[in-house]
Amino acid sequence: MGQYLLFLRPRRFGKSLWLSTLKNYYDLNKKDVFDRLFADLWIGKNPTPMANQYFVLKWDFSCVKCSGSNEEIEKSLYKHVNARIKRFAFDYAHILKAKIEIDPESGINSFENLLTLISNKTHKLYLFIDEYDNFANELMASKREDEYYKMTDLDGFLKSFFKSLKSATEGMGLDRMFLTGVTPILLNDITSGDNIKTDIHIFAALCGSLRLYRF
Repeated sequence: MGQYLLFLRPRRFGKSLWLSTLKNYYDLNKKDVFDRLFADLWIGKNPTPMANQYFVLKWDFSCVKCSGSNEEIEKSLYKHVNARIKRFAFDYAHILKAKIEIDPESGINSFENLLTLISNKTHKLYLFIDEYDNFANELMASKREDEYYKMTDLDGFLKSFFKSLKSATEGMGLDRMFLTGVTPILLNDITSGDNIKTDIHIFAALCGSLRLYRF
């Protein structure tokens, strides 16, 4: 299927829980609790070679505020990215043994600094992005198409952001990505800058639930 995957499903259908499962499975920091989490499951009895072999970083774009101008949305995105990178540095401090330089003006610069720091390590990075299209969809739903197209055009910050992620897969230490979202619209609008992902929405039962039940 490839190493850079996009999984599309409606909201409240288990995408975030699935990412949590993957994080625990691949995170090298979770090696000591692997049996407790997975021993009774098929995947625990038949682990793949890459189980607990990755640095793991997760971004949740539902945390990005979509109010305000394009510049304010960009700042909110970078604030979230930087906060998660700081948490990454804390979680893996015993392995990194050095600080990750955080650029408050550019989450991408901070991310590249992270990659530079792990470039001489045995383990590579697995990046998870939950709700990759959340704030973009919110803009469209609130009829702020001008702001949406501004961020996704040739010089838009979101298009540049995903282009940088693509570059990071070319020998910079970013080995795998798994993105979740609701629609492919954003991906289509930034596709010239980000054309390496495999859409696996056809795996409808991946998270278990096939329909939303109300009790």
